[in-house]
Parts: sequence; C-alpha cells; structure tokens
Amino acid sequence: KSLGNQQSLQVFYNSSLGLPYTTDDSRLTKEALFECTKDYPYRMPQSIPTSQPGTFMGVDVGKVLHVVIDEVPKPDCPRAVFIGRVPSFDALDRIMDQYNVRLGVVDARPETREARRFQARHPGRIYLCDYNSSETPSTELKVDEKDGWLQADRTQVMDRGLANILT
Repeated sequence: KSLGNQQSLQVFYNSSLGLPYTTDDSRLTKEALFECTKDYPYRMPQSIPTSQPGTFMGVDVGKVLHVVIDEVPKPDCPRAVFIGRVPSFDALDRIMDQYNVRLGVVDARPETREARRFQARHPGRIYLCDYNSSETPSTELKVDEKDGWLQADRTQVMDRGLANILT
C-alpha cells in the first residue's frame, strides 16, 4: 500500500516494521542545524525576571527528563533559555519556578503516573502529550483542554519539526 508514497513508506518502515528509514530529501544534516542557529546570548536563570511572560517548556521523559525552555520575547522569535537534563519530576518543579514557565508539554509516557502528579502540582500550566503512530497519519493535533491532554502522531510531529529546520 505504501509503494509510490514516500511518507507512507517511511511510516510503514518506522512504525510497522520498527526499522529506520528516511528519504534523501528528509535527512537532517549538521549544516542544516547550524543554519538555524542565531547569536542569542545565553542567560543564566537568575537573570530572567520572575515576571517574564512567554516562557514555555517541553519535556521528553526517559531515565532522566530532557527539558527545553524557550522564551518568546517577540512573536515568531523563540529562543532557548534552558536546554538540559533534570533527574526527577521534583527537580522539574524547581526548574518551572526558576524560569517562570507559563505553559509546558510533558510526554505522558512512560511515566504516566509521575507525569499526572506533576501536572496536578501545576494546574492549568501543564499538558500531557500522548504520541501515537498509525499507518494512516493525521496532521491533526487533538487537544483536551479540560483534562490537559494532547494527542499527536509522533511521525507527523517529527516531520513538521524537520520541515521547519530544512526550510
């Protein structure tokens, strides 16, 4: 079914077979990443005013928590103010306060109970994201604002991120 459609073929290899596959035009290179960099000065946490609006966080959950916090001082001009690893959700609480995170998205898996507890400690500020992959990819991001859940197709999210870097 996927023959002749590069996107479907990649989803089949990656999701159904569990094998790596990428097309030549979707390879991420060091050069492409370096083209995205800008000369932003890195600012230490204590120099960020507690009233700083527009600070957002993304957390990838694994053995440690991989965290990225961006501020958006002007529309369409995000800049990273923290990129690092945090050992636990308790430590993540301190990072939330330190950077005055207004809104964050945390992987719901594999630590769903811990992620839910963290979300409960920061009502209205944390969404849990459940990534799925399917043979019929959907570009639609499903948002449940009441319960603070997002549902996204992992392959589509990665493809959109790659497209942002390559364009």
